[in-house]
Amino acid sequence: MKYEDFYRQIQLREEKPNLKNEQIAKKVLLELSKKKLPYPITKNFSESLLYNYFYLKGTEYEKGFIELLNLYNFNYSMSIHNSIYYLLATNKEHVDYIDPLKWPGIFDINKYNSKYVLKSILGEIEVYKASEHFSNTNSEYIFDKKLMGECYERTYDFIKENQDYQVILAYMPNFFCGGNYHVYLEKKNHILDIASNALYFSKESSDKIFKGTEIEKLSYSQIEKKFGLIKRRIPRINDKQKLLTLTLYYDHKNYKN
Repeated sequence: MKYEDFYRQIQLREEKPNLKNEQIAKKVLLELSKKKLPYPITKNFSESLLYNYFYLKGTEYEKGFIELLNLYNFNYSMSIHNSIYYLLATNKEHVDYIDPLKWPGIFDINKYNSKYVLKSILGEIEVYKASEHFSNTNSEYIFDKKLMGECYERTYDFIKENQDYQVILAYMPNFFCGGNYHVYLEKKNHILDIASNALYFSKESSDKIFKGTEIEKLSYSQIEKKFGLIKRRIPRINDKQKLLTLTLYYDHKNYKN
């Protein structure tokens, strides 16, 4: 695999499919816009679609909205995953204007001590706030960093401190079409999705969220060894993007096969 192939892999598996995903979101919006929409349509069609749903949830228009989403095979796992991002956000990253209850597929959210239970279209999902679970540990400092959108960096930070975990390199589906790369952690039967500050002790719950393709599973020593081999062959590779590099490398390898 050459240096340029890493960028082509992102174009092939993220950028081009995302354009198709946005076109489907645009189609849904155009159907909806036959009636007056409460939120303006911007060039970010997926975002415009979601904000319109947030405004219309709980109104007489919600049923028709859901029927249209279902017609276009809307991915509820992705929606619920996003809800969890905002539900469990740290104080630094909390966003007041995005309500976790408003996402498509979410019916109710309850908290029982340290456990959150989401009632959803996919069934009940149990999840814990990871930053609370790992407070007063050697990993506490990681949760003071930016988590949202930083899955590669924070996951690497964590496995470096906790080498009894493994990293799962994955390809997660978009709302309608294609997908995006994502990495998270596994130890025995529990999943730590550090970018969403989420800890799942129930495999039944985590399986409802992580419905993408598992590209590879690696230990810390395997990450260091494999990245070292790639770095020797391609010195220009960024040292700070080890998990992204490995995700692209293994997906390229699997995709070709």
